[in-house]
Amino acid sequence: MAVKNVLFVSLIFFLSSVLEAQIFPGYFLHMDGAEPRFSQRLAWKGDGYTLRYEVVIEREEGEGYRPVRREFTNDSFLEVELAPGMYRFRVIPYDYLNRPGVGSEWVDIEVRSALQPELDAEEPEFISREDNALCELAVSGRNIDTNAEICLLRSDGEKIVPINVIVFAGSSGARLIYYKSALPEGVYDILVENPGGLTASRKGIVIAYPEPEPEIEPEPEPVKHQRLHSEYLLAAWMPLFPVYGEPFGLGQESMDAALTGAAFRFGILSTTFNPLNAGLELTCSWHAFGFDSKSQQTAAFGLNLVAEKKLSGQAAALRFRLGAGISMSMGEEKPDSMRDSFNTTMGVSFYLPVKKHFCTEIGIDYTHRFTDIPTGALKPWLGLGLQF
Repeated sequence: MAVKNVLFVSLIFFLSSVLEAQIFPGYFLHMDGAEPRFSQRLAWKGDGYTLRYEVVIEREEGEGYRPVRREFTNDSFLEVELAPGMYRFRVIPYDYLNRPGVGSEWVDIEVRSALQPELDAEEPEFISREDNALCELAVSGRNIDTNAEICLLRSDGEKIVPINVIVFAGSSGARLIYYKSALPEGVYDILVENPGGLTASRKGIVIAYPEPEPEIEPEPEPVKHQRLHSEYLLAAWMPLFPVYGEPFGLGQESMDAALTGAAFRFGILSTTFNPLNAGLELTCSWHAFGFDSKSQQTAAFGLNLVAEKKLSGQAAALRFRLGAGISMSMGEEKPDSMRDSFNTTMGVSFYLPVKKHFCTEIGIDYTHRFTDIPTGALKPWLGLGLQF
């Protein structure tokens, strides 16, 4: 590790009746030898009545000072080579009769060690920051001062100065931060200059920004198999309430309600229509009526068109029915008026799934039967069934 001595601080010059304060460089770097050599320069401004100057230099030791040098010069400066430490000096002018005049006040100076920076041979780490158009260059080495000037040099010698320099702990390297717009791709040299003028450099620093990664389209989600239809099978309790006519052909007695009744429904619904699903339904029903010693039963078979409207949540639904079928009368007495006949049906119901394959449905049908005495009846029903 090369260490040289250099005067870093500005000299605090003085005023006297003979000397005037003036700021001059405090150090010079000599490159005439095998290694760079520093000399400190103490400078002042005198007047035309001075023959020579006496310079007294003392070094701070403990609570006092020790004389280290006393020298005469005819110039208004003196070059010295001092070891690192705290010093003070004063200048005494001599007139043309070689008589000493009034000397200056003591001036404090500080001499610090100058470090020779070094850069490692490994390639600096280049980081491209896409978030805010910045990039970083991390270099490693030794003896890099926190006040060092670090920059990149283009092939034409132009300096590319970073917007920020962060020196690593232990002076082991530094991180340079640039705007990408100010640092185009290319080959650069890097230059490190410590306070005092000692430098280190390295050639062939390649700046290349990574190609933007192509956007990868997300893989389409696998298409879930969607059934185009659904089937259901229902068994229901269905009483009958006559509205007009004689549903059982037994006179006015048959206008009483028949609470004994059952129905079965099997349907297929297409699920490809919106907003209504549509399908077909096969139905059969049975009712029994008894009064005194008379009894009568009817059975009906039919085919319905079904339209289904899903409600919120796509679970519950309203179902509308319109259909036709055949009714048959059975029993001990079968009036001619109640022979097998044609009937039409319309109805509405509320469908609600209970579990994965179970459902319940409640509704009401209206049936008109075409007989010698036309009859009509309402058939409310409550059913349980399976949904496939």
